[in-house]
Amino acid sequence: MRSVFFGGALLSVCLSISLHAMEARGGGSGSIGKVEGGDPYKSGCIWYAKGDLDKAIQAFSRALESSPELVEAYVGRGIALKDKGDLEGAFADCSSAIELEPRLADAYNCRGAVWHTRKDFARAREDYDAAIRLRRGYAQAHFNRGLLRDELHQYKEAVADLDTAIAKFPRYSGNAILVSSKNLHIASAYRVRAHALQSSGRLHEALADYTKAIEIQPDLAEAWSNRAGTRILMGDYKGAIADATHAIALKPDSPTAYSNRCRARFLESDLGAALADCDRAIELDPGLLLAHINRGAVRGRNGDSVGAVADLMRSLEINPNHAAVYNNLGLLQLESGHVDQAIESYTRALSIDPSMAAAFLNRAMARLGRNQIEPAITDYTSAIRLLPGNAILYAYRGLAELRAGRDDEGGKDFDYCLKLEPGLKQFIRVRSSAIRIQALLLWHTAFLQP
Repeated sequence: MRSVFFGGALLSVCLSISLHAMEARGGGSGSIGKVEGGDPYKSGCIWYAKGDLDKAIQAFSRALESSPELVEAYVGRGIALKDKGDLEGAFADCSSAIELEPRLADAYNCRGAVWHTRKDFARAREDYDAAIRLRRGYAQAHFNRGLLRDELHQYKEAVADLDTAIAKFPRYSGNAILVSSKNLHIASAYRVRAHALQSSGRLHEALADYTKAIEIQPDLAEAWSNRAGTRILMGDYKGAIADATHAIALKPDSPTAYSNRCRARFLESDLGAALADCDRAIELDPGLLLAHINRGAVRGRNGDSVGAVADLMRSLEINPNHAAVYNNLGLLQLESGHVDQAIESYTRALSIDPSMAAAFLNRAMARLGRNQIEPAITDYTSAIRLLPGNAILYAYRGLAELRAGRDDEGGKDFDYCLKLEPGLKQFIRVRSSAIRIQALLLWHTAFLQP
């Protein structure tokens, strides 16, 4: 079940460009220290690594005043301008670098990052491909292309790129600036790869990658929040609450961490605390789509159908094509007895996101309410394809098979369910003895990954 679009900033590449250039000139990482004086290009890269974009841009500009054809300075300034939000200036600088040196991989990666930020994914992909062709094993370009592929739901390809990025990122020692930058680069790569793994259903591997990112960069609040989301999918709600709480301690103004903790507390049935967290997330960012979706789910479970509908309508204003909104709307419709409308809402959710297992499960429940047994079984089967390790899905499909009069098929599903989760034996016994299914309303609250 895919949960969220992974946004986030593109990984900066300036520092590695500076080192590549300085090593080519005979310098070394150990010489990086004072910012003032000396080579303005080197100063620009150090200011960039320290997070001072204005001073970095000024230093790169001084370097270009004295050396108008210094291609690395165009690349460095282009990246700093991109991070500052000046996409026109960034595009001009990266393009100038390509004109001066058509075979410089850094320049194509630079321009690819601008296209990427503009959401022109086709041109971004072309430039990342060019950068990788020009420099085999180019870690930053593999990272950026992996991030792009993750955003485009090309998870297998994203994992392959991020494998290369993690293996090839330069390892530095000694200088604090270089070590800090290295840690952030590698931790970010683990974090993005974790999302691609999670979206592919490889939850244990995703959890391991988020944990690795945290080990490398313990103050990376986003990784703690991301890991909370993975723990939720694995049913570890208390662990998710602990991770989200740690993320909030690191970054108290993070609406995403509050929204994640809202979801975990909701699933722990701590509705009051969940509502408070979602309220805080929306206070911090009134346009945060998934916080409204999550709060709508909490309000719906709490019996506040008016508030739930208000949140879902606000979600549709923010994004009229978000699958989770229609899934949750279907739940409200089903609870109020509008079964056919609920089926339509689940169908709309699946037309937007065919990988939403919750919508298949909920539509199956609604269809059973209309005695549409075969379509319901088809929906259970679709949910199982998406979540093959989820034992409860086999139990519900087995119960539907019993209603269809296929005891043998139902028995096979029960056997496999108990193989995955022996603790469900009583659940199956009680329900199969009555040959009926009690509705399981699964609110599809989404967790955020910045």
